[in-house]
Amino acid sequence: MRLVLASLSVLLFAPLAVLRAAEPPASVRQFVEKHCVECHDADSKKGGLDFTTLSSDLLDADAFVRWVRVHDRVRDGEMPPKSKLSAKDREELLRPLGDALNVAENQR
Repeated sequence: MRLVLASLSVLLFAPLAVLRAAEPPASVRQFVEKHCVECHDADSKKGGLDFTTLSSDLLDADAFVRWVRVHDRVRDGEMPPKSKLSAKDREELLRPLGDALNVAENQR
């Protein structure tokens, strides 16, 4: 009986975990708030990017493309332009965002 209940709970909650994985984790949002929003908010929108309205739904094609650009520009050292991020700081964004983008890509 316990095995049946355990199996049932896995079947019920596994889809929720997958759906949550299709968005940037909290650590990515924290990084963006700390390093990016000052120049990419509703008022500034430098480069046409407003993080305050950017969707977290990586299954949305437009949002996915924008988050890939964010990932690639940070990876390439283009962003943030005025600060020198350490490799550790850069990894705070790149690893979890890259993982979330890979999960979303596999779900699309």
